[in-house]
Amino acid sequence: MLLSHGAKKWYSYIVNGLTEEFKMYVKEISKNFTDKKVTEILVENQQGLRASFCTLGARISDLSIPSQNGRESLILSLTHLEDEATYHTYYGATVGRVAGRIGPEPLSLGQEALALTPNEGTTHLHGGPEGLDLANWDYEIEEGADQVSVIFSLVDPAGHNGYPGNLSARVIHSLDQDNCWTVRYEASIDAPSYWNPTNHVYFNLNGNAQAPITNHILQVEASHMIPLTPAGLPLGGTWALDQHPGLDLRLADQTLGQVNDRHPQEEQLAIRGNGLDHAYVLDAPVPVGQAHALGHGQEVAPQGTLIEPASGRQVKVWTDRPCAVIYTHNHQVPGLILGGKEQVPYIGVSFETQVAPDAPHHPDMGSIVLTPDQPALSETCFKLTW
Repeated sequence: MLLSHGAKKWYSYIVNGLTEEFKMYVKEISKNFTDKKVTEILVENQQGLRASFCTLGARISDLSIPSQNGRESLILSLTHLEDEATYHTYYGATVGRVAGRIGPEPLSLGQEALALTPNEGTTHLHGGPEGLDLANWDYEIEEGADQVSVIFSLVDPAGHNGYPGNLSARVIHSLDQDNCWTVRYEASIDAPSYWNPTNHVYFNLNGNAQAPITNHILQVEASHMIPLTPAGLPLGGTWALDQHPGLDLRLADQTLGQVNDRHPQEEQLAIRGNGLDHAYVLDAPVPVGQAHALGHGQEVAPQGTLIEPASGRQVKVWTDRPCAVIYTHNHQVPGLILGGKEQVPYIGVSFETQVAPDAPHHPDMGSIVLTPDQPALSETCFKLTW
């Protein structure tokens, strides 16, 4: 069942006679960011997990839980959405058409040479200077048996940021009663192009945007990672983490602070701002489109687990993507205010599920070619406990 865009109050509904009560509120949060209204949709389940989804960038703009202090946010979000135009944080946004970096070396699809628009020196980053994260998406709201979904959609025209083909994309954010936030991507196109989206959420389970995530423990079920050049592009090939234990995230007894503190010995950490900014090749992604089905019931082991030990808060991650880019927000963004103060380094950690960065130049790392005869589907599920 689709729900009206015009709801202006909290309400709940009953599905099939069951008390599957979700609170929902739709409100306009900015009139001037783009030429259309930018709308935020708030959804809260019975356990008090509240998610906010925004048409700007089809993003998750907040994810909060009840606490002794009222509510605490577990992801980084901007107090003023207009700051995104100034600082381009990508916080919680859908990034693409292609997430990550694509180097300046020549590209072609079939007989067609491509010239993707650079926006980081000569590098093409996160889909270009006006990527999907700054688009104002259309939306509708759908209720299911035990979840609410916000379905964002757009058509990205051929030639935008150098990509061929008219892209029709849907990003579906869902919140369910098992405290799972799931992101599903669907795409089709009328000419061969590239497609490798992700969500650029940063978690901070401290519930305090001024408390670094150096106290968090992150386990990633990956026995290989992709080493980088100083420019953040893949060197080529992968490293076996058995041979590079300082970068191994399979261990359960190390904090992210302890990992990043190895930067004097680990050149890979030093060249990326004394911290992680690397793609880990997951050992056992779930089948395509099955992240939520397998994750919400925890039928298989997660590909990643983030823990804040003092509170016991956790996020478990299931994905059908082959890689996860782990970035510990190593740099300060001058002038950006979070939690009432200027942002500090290591304030969040991302888990960007995708095909490997710069895949067009490294075909052994997987294909990101989208063709008219083969629509794309991918899904990632984040399950929270507190």
